[in-house]
Amino acid sequence: MTKIHHCSGGEQYLGNSWGQTIIQRAQDRAVYTLALSGTPWRSDEHAIALTRYSSPEGRLICDYLYGIKESINDGVCRSPRIALMKVNGIRVETITERQSSTSEYSSIAEILSDSPITFEDLVSHDEVVKEVLHLGCSRLHSLIPDDPHAGGLIIASSINHAYQVAAVLRNMVEECRVVTNRTSDAQLVIDEFRRGTGRWIVAVGMISEGTDIPRLRVCRYLSRIRTELHYRQVLGRVLGRTGPIDDNAWLYVLAEPSLLSFSHRIASDLPDDHAVIDIITPCNTYTMDPATTDRPYSLISSEADERIAIHASKAEPSEPLSHSDFEIIAPTISN
Repeated sequence: MTKIHHCSGGEQYLGNSWGQTIIQRAQDRAVYTLALSGTPWRSDEHAIALTRYSSPEGRLICDYLYGIKESINDGVCRSPRIALMKVNGIRVETITERQSSTSEYSSIAEILSDSPITFEDLVSHDEVVKEVLHLGCSRLHSLIPDDPHAGGLIIASSINHAYQVAAVLRNMVEECRVVTNRTSDAQLVIDEFRRGTGRWIVAVGMISEGTDIPRLRVCRYLSRIRTELHYRQVLGRVLGRTGPIDDNAWLYVLAEPSLLSFSHRIASDLPDDHAVIDIITPCNTYTMDPATTDRPYSLISSEADERIAIHASKAEPSEPLSHSDFEIIAPTISN
């Protein structure tokens, strides 16, 4: 059985309906069982049916392991390049009926822990979206001369967010398709993109596990979901090789603490010459300035009478960004 991680259940836990069915009908009756998974863990940390765990550590015991290191060495998978984008110098203006105040934060981790701003607020902010999109577009354009059919995937947080991202892309004169669970003939849209030469597809929950588009080389992760299972499944969409020249795949993501940890774990699974994580930091500090933002982005805090408006703008005139606008802080992480 493949994708066994969808089936939870064990000796002390009945599991979900799929897991219960397997345990009742197969686990103690079959002479042999074969369970396969590319992501052998669950976000709810429940045991997976048909598996064995060590005690007391509770680690999964695999009879055979063929991981990303082996698949890269065999030429089956591309080597991932995970570009983690820091957003430094964030200023948040809090406006109430009586007064306003300003707070400054030095990192994504700090603003998420010490302010009402959520990760979804960050990945939905126009200026943050533009930064990540510029980086991804620059990378894809650099791949086109050697791989003219190369395409890119953007994982959005919601349907509204997907169309926001698509609008930014089109303003950058980048062609794209949008596919969500509300898209008519969604599978047809995905199939047309798979066979075509379009540059970008923006998706919400439609292109993750089990969707194969071999020409995808670049992914921009703007999802609000921060579980390792989902993160690795998304990364897997750009890893499958199609020929001798497509040996690298690129993932662009904000350096949120959980995503940073997942990325380092992926790097630790790889040989030294593949374990590359770029930490990208904008040279210019972001300033939250309502007067210079075309579309102010307002957030509602837990206080009913308090409105938090965050606005991102550059201190200098805005121009299309390239990798030369960023400083590579830590280009390589060795095992």
